Formats: sequence, structure tokens, C-alpha cells
Amino acid sequence: MADYVASAILDTEQLNGLSARLTDHADGIEDVTARALERDLRTAARVADEHASWRSAIAEITTTTSDGAAARVLHKLIAKEG
Repeated sequence: MADYVASAILDTEQLNGLSARLTDHADGIEDVTARALERDLRTAARVADEHASWRSAIAEITTTTSDGAAARVLHKLIAKEG
């Protein structure tokens, strides 16, 4: 699978893209025997979308807080390189 990312930290854009792709895959399932897979894909898409929202909110806090120590910890939490 060419788009597989093993244990990577995804940024907001990548998470949103993943969410969209998972939803598209779920939308494409027509086989009634694959309904469980469809539900799991939709759940995973919602999780990715929610995770992207949290990352965005945390990034906003890191730029607006006056607590430098907290900003550094939060920035490290969402940093691409950990």
C-alpha cells in the first residue's frame, strides 16, 4: 500500500486528508457483507477529523498563551518530530 504511514505524526492537513479518504472508501463500499468495515472506516474518519481539530486548537493555544513553559510543552506535544 503506497500511502501507508507507519507510526508517523500527522499534521492537521494530513489528518484532514486521511479523514476524507477514509470517508470516500466507506462511501464506495456496496457489499452488504462489508458493512462492519464501512462503519469502522467512518469511525476512523471521525477520529482523524477530531484529532485534526484538537491539533489545530493546541497549535492556536501555543501562539496565544502568555505561559512560555506551557507553550513549549504543547508545541512539543504536536511537533512533527516529537
